[in-house]
Amino acid sequence: MIRAVKTKENKRRVKQFSRYLATGLFSVVIEFSTLLLLVEAYHMNYLVANIIAFVITNIFNYFISRSWVFTAGKHQRSVEIIIFFVTAAIGLGINQLVLASMVEYLSVDYRISKLVAVGIVIIWNFWARKKLVFKG
Repeated sequence: MIRAVKTKENKRRVKQFSRYLATGLFSVVIEFSTLLLLVEAYHMNYLVANIIAFVITNIFNYFISRSWVFTAGKHQRSVEIIIFFVTAAIGLGINQLVLASMVEYLSVDYRISKLVAVGIVIIWNFWARKKLVFKG
């Protein structure tokens, strides 16, 4: 009986993480495309463009996370939004730090640096959203 419960819980976790990855992949496409557009077409500074792309993506991501990946209702909606965007701001800080460090100190192209930053921030975002924002 305990094994059946664990198996069911594991399946739920795998399904949730799979949905998170699918949402994340789509979010990366939005974020990376927006970053490229702003830098390449509008000649915007890559760090400023990264902030704009990150904010746009996280607005989209909030609604998808709330309706498809996680279970809403751990907090009142206004509190949930605040916690979501505070944790997103921490993710943005991590993102900016990795991006700027790789570009400025390691001379890595901003596009490659962005992909590394996204990989790191995905881990933070999943943990934060699962544990702090939404019902597990």
